[in-house]
Amino acid sequence: MKQFYRGKHRLTANVRITVRDLDGNILEQTILKNTITNLLFNLYADALSGDLVHKDDLEIRRLAIGDDDGTILALAVTNTTLGNEVFRIDNILTHSDPATGQYQTIFYLAPAEAVGWIREVGWMSGTSADAWGAGAGKDTGTLHARVFWERNKTAAESIEFERLNMAYVKYTWDTGVGGATPISKDNLNHLETQYDESITLVHKTADETVNNSIVLQNDDELLFAMAANEVWFITLITYMNSSAVADAVVTYVLPALAVGGDVVQYWDGDGTRIAGGVNFGASSLTILGGGAQSRVNSWWHILVINGANAGNFQVQWAQNVAEATDTKMLIGSCLFAHQIV
Repeated sequence: MKQFYRGKHRLTANVRITVRDLDGNILEQTILKNTITNLLFNLYADALSGDLVHKDDLEIRRLAIGDDDGTILALAVTNTTLGNEVFRIDNILTHSDPATGQYQTIFYLAPAEAVGWIREVGWMSGTSADAWGAGAGKDTGTLHARVFWERNKTAAESIEFERLNMAYVKYTWDTGVGGATPISKDNLNHLETQYDESITLVHKTADETVNNSIVLQNDDELLFAMAANEVWFITLITYMNSSAVADAVVTYVLPALAVGGDVVQYWDGDGTRIAGGVNFGASSLTILGGGAQSRVNSWWHILVINGANAGNFQVQWAQNVAEATDTKMLIGSCLFAHQIV
């Protein structure tokens, strides 16, 4: 369960999607966290101020179905439509108030409806003019929430989309032996902030190879996007194999006008520390490792103060001496980035 908040006014929502075959057997059941949009929080503020001009926008009436996986429109609180809406369910199957401060909606997608890829879902409000009407209502109404979910739907299955809105209730963490509070996935999922949205974790899923080249190349996986004026603290861990002749060079580059600083340590494969250093004020810094060992590992703590340009934090690497042998950035190399500002 994700917690969404603006100041002290908080809402939470759970989404459960159930796919059934024609005999009613469950083929898939998934629980997801949706992203609540700014449009809904604006309506919430209007209600608190007594503004009833937009009262028709408060009632959830429709479910929008789309096939965009974020390529067209990334998931964000600023979304006002789906990336590519292909169908709309115009009638709620059921709705109820299961408990104080809770409102539950269930939408039903029939077997013959929206056959093909589903990759995004959005909960909509609005007037009768926003009905699907063979596509006339596409991208109309007020988008309350959006979520990514992927399935290639067939005409031999139906889908129920269940969503529970509820006021935020403070979660009491489980306690462990001696009253200690365990740092568990379940407990962390109830942090009273959007802390999880400020963390980016990237890890290499496969080895990557450079042969006979000293030209720095962008790592295929060790990168992430930074918006303008953001500040990030990054831990970067690299695992590499290289010959004693070729050695290895690792660096990172930042968007133009960004400033980076780091503390770095690196070791040979036998655990012997090669060197370390502290650097600040540059946008690209380099280490050299390998020596007599085929394995070189590095551990970086990096502070990035981005400027006016959005762009990527990008790890680059190459051989230090061109040699017709493989130098590899190994699976498991990773970065952990925490957005501070």
